[in-house]
Amino acid sequence: MYPFLKKAHGLHTTSLSFYSNLVDHCLSLKSLDFAKFVHAQLIKIGFNSSTYLGNRCIDLYSKFGTVNDSLQAFDDIINKNFVSWNICLKVFVKSGDITSARGLFDKMPERDVVSWNSMISGYASNGFLGYALGLFLEMQRVSIRPSGFTFSILVSSVTSTHHGKQIHGSIIRNGVNLLNVVVDNSLIDMYGKLGILDYAFGVFLSMEEPDVISWNSLILGCCKSGYGQLALNQFCLMRYAGHSPDEFTISIVVTVCSNLQDLEKGKQIFALGVKVGILYNTIVSSAIIDLFSKCNRLEDSVQLFEEINIWDPVICNAMISSYARHGFEQDALRLFVLTVRGNLTPTEFTLSSVLSSASFLLPAEQGIQFHSLVLKLGLESDLVVASSLVEMYAKFGLIDSAMKIFAEIDVKDLIVWNTMILGLARIGRLAETLDLFKELLMEGLPPDRITLAGVLLACNYGVFVDVGMSIFSSMEKEYGIIPSNDHYCCIVDMLCRAGKLKEAMDIVKTMPHEPSALIWESILRACGLHGDLKLTERVAERMIKCEPRSSLPYLVLARAYEMRSRWETSSGENYRTRPPFLGDSATHFVARRFESIKAANQLDSKYEIDNDENEQAMDFPGGRVSFTSEMRFISESPEKRIPCYRILDENGNALMGSRFEQVSEEIAVKMYSAMVTIQIMDTIFYEAQRQGRISFYVTSNGEEAINIASAAALTQDDVVLPQYREPGVLLWRGFTLQEFANQCFGNKADYGKGRQMPIHYGSRKHNYFTVSSPIATQLPQAVGVAYSLKMDKQDACVVTYFGDGGSSEGDFHASLNFAAVMEAPVVFICRNNGWAISTPISEQFRSDGIVARGQAYGIRSIRVDGNDALAVYSAIRAARAMAISEQRPILVEALTYRVGHHSTSDDSTKYRPVDEIERWKTAQNPLARYRKWVEGNGWWSDKDESELRNNVRKQLLHAIQVAERTEKPPFADLFTDVYDNLPSNLCEQERSLREAIQRHPQDYPSDVPI
Repeated sequence: MYPFLKKAHGLHTTSLSFYSNLVDHCLSLKSLDFAKFVHAQLIKIGFNSSTYLGNRCIDLYSKFGTVNDSLQAFDDIINKNFVSWNICLKVFVKSGDITSARGLFDKMPERDVVSWNSMISGYASNGFLGYALGLFLEMQRVSIRPSGFTFSILVSSVTSTHHGKQIHGSIIRNGVNLLNVVVDNSLIDMYGKLGILDYAFGVFLSMEEPDVISWNSLILGCCKSGYGQLALNQFCLMRYAGHSPDEFTISIVVTVCSNLQDLEKGKQIFALGVKVGILYNTIVSSAIIDLFSKCNRLEDSVQLFEEINIWDPVICNAMISSYARHGFEQDALRLFVLTVRGNLTPTEFTLSSVLSSASFLLPAEQGIQFHSLVLKLGLESDLVVASSLVEMYAKFGLIDSAMKIFAEIDVKDLIVWNTMILGLARIGRLAETLDLFKELLMEGLPPDRITLAGVLLACNYGVFVDVGMSIFSSMEKEYGIIPSNDHYCCIVDMLCRAGKLKEAMDIVKTMPHEPSALIWESILRACGLHGDLKLTERVAERMIKCEPRSSLPYLVLARAYEMRSRWETSSGENYRTRPPFLGDSATHFVARRFESIKAANQLDSKYEIDNDENEQAMDFPGGRVSFTSEMRFISESPEKRIPCYRILDENGNALMGSRFEQVSEEIAVKMYSAMVTIQIMDTIFYEAQRQGRISFYVTSNGEEAINIASAAALTQDDVVLPQYREPGVLLWRGFTLQEFANQCFGNKADYGKGRQMPIHYGSRKHNYFTVSSPIATQLPQAVGVAYSLKMDKQDACVVTYFGDGGSSEGDFHASLNFAAVMEAPVVFICRNNGWAISTPISEQFRSDGIVARGQAYGIRSIRVDGNDALAVYSAIRAARAMAISEQRPILVEALTYRVGHHSTSDDSTKYRPVDEIERWKTAQNPLARYRKWVEGNGWWSDKDESELRNNVRKQLLHAIQVAERTEKPPFADLFTDVYDNLPSNLCEQERSLREAIQRHPQDYPSDVPI
């Protein structure tokens, strides 16, 4: 026992100050046992009934969070005063027991402003703003004047503009904000959170002497409202006004730079942080780690994390998120484990950080293990953790599990409602999103900007125009929320997708601020699809002013002029010049296109020739060609784009009147299971490459439907010549997970004897030619194989795959011509995902995609939605039938999107917008769409999903373990595996290599049998 406490043992002093100091000493020791010892000593000498010491004991126990001990100390006090009641009230409020707090509040003989503030704070902090506002009105009715703290509580909890303005008016009427910096700062913070920056600036400018907190609140408001540059401007003004930034200022401004992905400015703020000596502050350090991560400088994040050497949960959270963001899932998980082993008990924020990234970190079964850890730590009732669990399960696609957790939360705050609404919207459960929004309103919780953004997102994905417009128009009137740029983006994109360009433009004209580049982009893309040239010109001009670096308006304009074969000098001249930093091709692209069209139009004039000549025809070797009296050049593109065959909408519902091949339950479930298997294979093999266990990998993320659905439409006799992204075809044909693992790890059981790079699969048994690395070289080979099948009169065809980039190769054109002339039964399947590595299709070709090439070579062709498994299945079945029965080639263009990187050698975030990738990953996900259709038929459930993913992962991990343990191919196979009798040059090479290994054994792999 400490000496100071020993002195109290057995002592019967009547000094109140002594025991008061003893209570203070217990607080400094942070020991509940010592606190109970002191309380026992007070009871022993009869001081427990003392009002002063009793109050100190209640406060002492409240600091340790022991409610029952606090209540016992409260009951022991005979003459309770204001302080006694108020401290006990705070105990209930602090514990979150609002019902008991209100019961005690109602029993209080008298209440002062502190009592009212405690109860108002309890309601507000637990999400019951309506009750808090009711109590605020009641306290004024009983003549208790609100203090500055009262208003600070309310202002900090406001979620709607209507309530915020009312409270601000009450503050002015009560004269509270006069020279009250705390209240003014709360108002600035409130208006910033609500996105009403003009009001925030109004309060700020009315202050006589804004302090650092005032500036921080203003800068943070600009940041949260999406006005990053404005936030940076305010920071500069703050420095100019002579205010030194604190750690919160630096962290906010660094966050702004992160959001803008402005690494240079971020480095300047970083240097300033070092200069003022707050680099090693945990908030600043974590913000800078996040900055480097978001600017694709993970190595700098790691370096800073190691240099500061502060073992703090906040910094570890930032580093875990950084690892997860860049695909280093194992590193993120390893760091989390280290934080636990380092005696840093995971807080709700640590777990929330891991759970929020769980869809990137872990497969579903390990996410479930994290859920078990949450239960073990007793944090399942924490709203932040529960919200993260809901988000995690939603990202896994286990939306029913997410809904179960959501339903089990007793007191839901707006954050968890928003998480569930966004989860449903992003996975495509659009009707349920709207139903949940109605439940939220019935609960009496006012929606905020995030809620309405999620609801409008659902309306956008589902093109629910009437519902979306109704909600959008009522935002300010019913909910007191002024639409932000995110809301306008959703509503404008929804109208554009519905073909309501005029209505979209009307919305844009009513915007209180300049439309963002995303809004102009939505309208511009719609203009390009709907052929409104005048509107296209106007919108392109606006977008160029808004986002001068974007090439989109120039490409859309060029496309519009080309499709319409128009040339207007007044319009064309406006777009002839480009900013010099975009280079020659972007600068002169439109101008060159304009000139070619202008020349064509000038030649498009009619010359009258003798009518008798019109009846003549030339007996050309390729067929009779009639004459015409007109000199007319054929337009380089048809006036309307070739349509795309689709069966399922984004909600998994069959489109009205759609015709397609019926699929049995067995085939439907097998297709979905194979698509999930490919997804899991990609995740684990990609991670294996990142760990250095294999040298290379290419994923099929986003293109699973093309893989599996096309394979399901073929027979085992059909021959496949793949490119890179068709492992699903081989999986469907019976290639095992062990065989995939053997090839990727290049062991003795690999059919290619380790000669090929990983994912260059091949199988004679399954009629699957080995992948050929040089782009498009498989295409002429496919035609040759198809012609041999034709000569042998086989009831089979050849199917070959290629990407849109392959269509720029000479082999592609030669193959189409070869196939058409030889009438070879071959089906060409093009995965047009819009990018040839980092080259967009707009810079690859000017024709209407790949499908338009078919007619040029005399090949029947079709364009199909590559993210619609049923459409792909039906189209390939029909194409195969025509190829065999009519002995002809068929060209299929499947429109899709490569969600993952091109390969492990690529970082697609360098050339594709992250939000574009995320949109295709969620709303346009082929697995999610097909699963909804299978579930709608009653063939699939969340339980099936969980079991499938668990089983596949276990099987694949076991296969990898076996593949890694299996020895490499024998050294001699390099020379003896091809020739029966080795040529002399190979003999010499083998001898030379063996001598080199003997001289330098340390330079050669030890696991290869020599």
